[in-house]
Amino acid sequence: MENWQNMMKTGNAFFEQCAWFDAQFYYQNAISHIETIWPSDPYNIQLLQGWICGMHNLSALFEIQGDLRSALNYLKIPHEHMFSLAQDGNQTESMQLIALKALKITLNPLLEFSQKHPICAPCLKSLQETEDFVYSSQPIIH
Repeated sequence: MENWQNMMKTGNAFFEQCAWFDAQFYYQNAISHIETIWPSDPYNIQLLQGWICGMHNLSALFEIQGDLRSALNYLKIPHEHMFSLAQDGNQTESMQLIALKALKITLNPLLEFSQKHPICAPCLKSLQETEDFVYSSQPIIH
C-alpha cells in the first residue's frame, strides 16, 4: 500500500499536469489514508498538517475548475473541525492548543477565498468571529 505522502506527491504531479480527475483521486486517497491512521495517533502534527494540506489541495483543484461551492467546502471542513476541537472542553489542553494553532493554518485560506469570491454574510461573520477567537486566545507574555 502506498503511503499518504506519496499519494499526495502523485496528486500534486497530476495537478501540475492539469489532470484534475487523477489529482482528485490521489488527494482523496491520501486523505482517506490519513483518516484511517490518525485516530490511533491523534497528536501527530504531521498527520494533521497532511490532512489539512490534502483538503486545501482539493479546494484549489475545485476552485481552478470553477466549482466554488466544493472549493469552499474543502476549506471549511478542516477549519470547522479544528474550531470544534479548540472549543471542546472535553479535549485535553494539548489537543486544544494543537487545534488552536491549526486554526491559523485553516483561517487564512478561507479569508483569502472570501476576498476573491463572495461568500454569504453569516459565513463571513463566522470567519471574523473565528479570527477574533484565534488571536484573542494567544498567551500574553509579560
